[in-house]
Amino acid sequence: SITTGFFNTAFGNWALHNTTSGDENTAIGLNALKFNTTGEFNTAVGTTALFRNTTGQTNTAIGNQALRENTTGLQNTAVGYRPLQTNTTGYFNTAVAYRALEDNTTGYGNTGIGLHALSNNTTGYYNSAIGMYSMDAITTGRGNTGLGYYAGNSVSQKADAINSVALGSYSYTTADNQLRLSDSLTRITILGISRGGVDYALCDSLGDGQFWVARPVATATNTLTLENKRWKARVGSTTSSGT
Repeated sequence: SITTGFFNTAFGNWALHNTTSGDENTAIGLNALKFNTTGEFNTAVGTTALFRNTTGQTNTAIGNQALRENTTGLQNTAVGYRPLQTNTTGYFNTAVAYRALEDNTTGYGNTGIGLHALSNNTTGYYNSAIGMYSMDAITTGRGNTGLGYYAGNSVSQKADAINSVALGSYSYTTADNQLRLSDSLTRITILGISRGGVDYALCDSLGDGQFWVARPVATATNTLTLENKRWKARVGSTTSSGT
């Protein structure tokens, strides 16, 4: 029970039950912040929200079982059903929607927005996923970005990828420091070019990571490839390259 803590608010059975000296906590719902002792500036709304928090500070958990297992993690935000449920000491995480970042334990600096976004991440950090099931296949990777429905959710997605980017529905990355746009079955155009009244497009027509300068259909003499941080373009007989 609260002894020296002040400006705390508790509403619901066992809410803030163990708090002794923690200040400015708000707990609404059954078992919300039940095991908190000295943690401060936490907000828990929903059944078992921040249930096991002890000394963690400035966490916000809104929804059933949001941040349920958090103990000492700080500055986490979880909104929805079971977001960041198994987080224990991870910090600076943001999870919005059903089971977003659900399996995160000690990972930090992650952002998952959308149903099951980054839900299988455990210890990975600095990952960002926006979209339903986005980056759901990442477990221990770091610095990855997924944008779109099922981006980074393929069985071919590298689970421990580093600094990879998957953009578009069903896109995925298979290596570190890789950018992939859309899935292998989709032709995509990422740049429009106009010269002398003729329109060109830079696109990956085969989904194999090789981009073509097309007018409007790529030929064997119009290509742009990316390798080892360098690019090489060929339009007709003219070749250019750079970093």
